[in-house]
Amino acid sequence: MFKETSSLRNSLYVLYFTQSEGEDPSEANKSKKAIFLNNKMASLKVEASLLSGAYWRCRYCDKGSEKFLALQEPQHHLATQIETRYNDQCKNFNGHNLKVISMLRFPYMDFARLEEQDGKNWGAKIALKDSVDIRMLRTFAEHLNFTYEVREPVDRIWGKYPVEGRWPGIVGPMDREEADFSSVMAPTPSRLTAINHERLYPTDELVLISLKPHIQVDSLALVKPFPENVWAFILISVLVWSVFLWAIENLWAHLSSGHTLNIMDVLFYGFGILLEDTPTFKPTLASGTIMAGWWMMISLVMQSAYRSSLMAHLIVLEKSKPVETFGDLLKLSDWSWGIEPWMLSGAVGVYFQRTQDPVMQQMYQNLELIELEENLQRVEDGKHSFIAWRSPITVTVSSRYAEESRNPFYISRNGYPLLADFGWGFRKGAPFRRHFRQLMTRMMESGILDRWQKEVMDIRVRQNRKERASTPRKDDASSKLKNAQNEDSGRNIVLAMKHLQAAFYFFFCGHGVAFVIFVLELCIVKGKLLLKKQNDLMDL
Repeated sequence: MFKETSSLRNSLYVLYFTQSEGEDPSEANKSKKAIFLNNKMASLKVEASLLSGAYWRCRYCDKGSEKFLALQEPQHHLATQIETRYNDQCKNFNGHNLKVISMLRFPYMDFARLEEQDGKNWGAKIALKDSVDIRMLRTFAEHLNFTYEVREPVDRIWGKYPVEGRWPGIVGPMDREEADFSSVMAPTPSRLTAINHERLYPTDELVLISLKPHIQVDSLALVKPFPENVWAFILISVLVWSVFLWAIENLWAHLSSGHTLNIMDVLFYGFGILLEDTPTFKPTLASGTIMAGWWMMISLVMQSAYRSSLMAHLIVLEKSKPVETFGDLLKLSDWSWGIEPWMLSGAVGVYFQRTQDPVMQQMYQNLELIELEENLQRVEDGKHSFIAWRSPITVTVSSRYAEESRNPFYISRNGYPLLADFGWGFRKGAPFRRHFRQLMTRMMESGILDRWQKEVMDIRVRQNRKERASTPRKDDASSKLKNAQNEDSGRNIVLAMKHLQAAFYFFFCGHGVAFVIFVLELCIVKGKLLLKKQNDLMDL
């Protein structure tokens, strides 16, 4: 009688009072009534002459079957009798079966999909694996004495908005009251119109996975010890010093009728002191000697600073900058980034569609939908980044590379907590929600959820490494080559031609400039000879 009435689905207690034999029908209509009670029992006063008994339905007692309860003494309130016997039934579900809908979201929920299905439209059968939510379900079931059945949405999506009035994904079964609650999910404004949400975990972070910073072979390593402004100041100082020395030496030579100096000789003298080359030219004046002495002191300081800085640059080789933020992605040329398609079927997709952040909008416009394995392969190939949740991608990368020195991937330190939180969803009006919330709060405050999450991730890493060790892979050769290159990037490298090529660039550049000047000199001399020859012919 009661279980066929859908409006009583969320009523913990249902009482139906029956009339006494021989009672006047008009009086019976006044006395006959059903009373629906939820978490709190009402105080009922019923005339014993009008009632002979009551039917009651306890929602989670004996799996929700109806019971008949005979009235006792009239002075005893019926509500008091039932409350004394069945006080707060949500503390003991008496083996009631709760239906749970869930999506795959490691480390919170993990399962394997089964090919064999039973045709139920509210969810597909799955084989559960060790995860944080499964541990919580087992703890709750043992504490509250209920059983559970976990299924995956048939369409295998999270669900962002209702389609033609019907919710898809994980929200649909709860909205249609086919499922009682869900495991891990994120709240959104549209979802909260169809279900209730209880916070359980702090939100995970979106991170960027790229290649680790690698050593950059800089062809200008020999000039990197000083910045551009220092080099410019040194060049200007040499020119000013040489011109000033040349001017006072030639002024004295003019006054004393001595030998004048060539400006190039003085310039080479200044550069010779700076480069620790013993010059052939010596100043004739005491003032010139003093200037040369101070220039030697300045050159000594410059030489010492350059040597120490050059040594530091060659020993600690410069590496490329890691990709830490979405802004870094947009600054890179010829760069791509991808995300797994399932991530955009839920709250993350809602965020990217509604965000007003220009960086996020530009990043979302060029976002590629790529599966996990292809994303990682493209990251290894270079010029690509992969956007993923921190917890599962950390497990994936750690499972593949037991040694950090062999790991080619870099997970950004800066994360993006796009969502408010993760938690469980409950169908509207679920009477057991308050009791679940109390247990959730106790588990969060005790810190056991963080401990379980770490344990689940560590166990999964060990299992994956064991499976990979026993399974030969086709890409072992290429992986070994990349690992060897990655190991080389982590230790000191013997300086080779590619590290010191700047010196040879200067060498060939200098010879090229000298050759051009030589050609110009030949042209000038040839022009002078030709002009002289023409003048001689004219004189004849």
